[in-house]
Amino acid sequence: MLAFAAVIATAQVTGVNQPPQGNMAGWTQVFLEDFKTDVPLGAFPGNAYGNKWSVYKDGTGVTNRPPTGKYYPSKVISVKDGILREDLHTEDGISMSAAISPLKDGAYLSQLYGKYSVRFKYVAAPGYKYAWLLWPKSNNWNDGEIDFAEGHDQNASAAFLHFEGAPRKQDEFKIPEVDMSQWHTFSCEWTPGKVVFKLDDKIFGTSERAEVPTKPMRMTLQSESCVGSPCPDAGARGLVEIDWVAIYAKQ
Repeated sequence: MLAFAAVIATAQVTGVNQPPQGNMAGWTQVFLEDFKTDVPLGAFPGNAYGNKWSVYKDGTGVTNRPPTGKYYPSKVISVKDGILREDLHTEDGISMSAAISPLKDGAYLSQLYGKYSVRFKYVAAPGYKYAWLLWPKSNNWNDGEIDFAEGHDQNASAAFLHFEGAPRKQDEFKIPEVDMSQWHTFSCEWTPGKVVFKLDDKIFGTSERAEVPTKPMRMTLQSESCVGSPCPDAGARGLVEIDWVAIYAKQ
């Protein structure tokens, strides 16, 4: 595992990968963020990003069962040199992470079907993870959940389609060897009866079944703690860096 301080010192901050501009075959771009405006710790979303992003409020529990980490964007998120950074760490006994969601016209950007892409990298720390997911607008879990990038290891990741009857009912697609400390683009393409999962534009999983969600969903980028593993030790420190986010509607 790379040392947190070393990654901060050596991170490439510009020119990593240009965000996709405009429409593509079969898809209309409806959202693009490449984090051009710097904001210090504690100032996100603020005036710079408040019309495009929502965050889970400070102190919100990551899960509804103990033990739980807490979302603390004011102590986790900053933006500098075109990169949104999440400093995953513990303060006063609380393991802190963040969750952000794109907005449109002041509300969650929800739609039926779409393509979602996020370019990011991750420095792992035991007890922390990331979960880039689509969540039903209805807030009814039985309407489905699509996790197109989820993991806690430094050298592996996965994607999931959860559907009614889970946690046992799901399609899971593992990527056993991928260096998450390097930049990667994870995407999902959600169409009627089908979800395609991609890593750096290469398909690593396809789910085709009647249980593919059929109601509007929104994207949330969640970093988490105390989920599926013990809570982090006080000295554990992880890092999420997001270069750009793009969302498309199905044409």
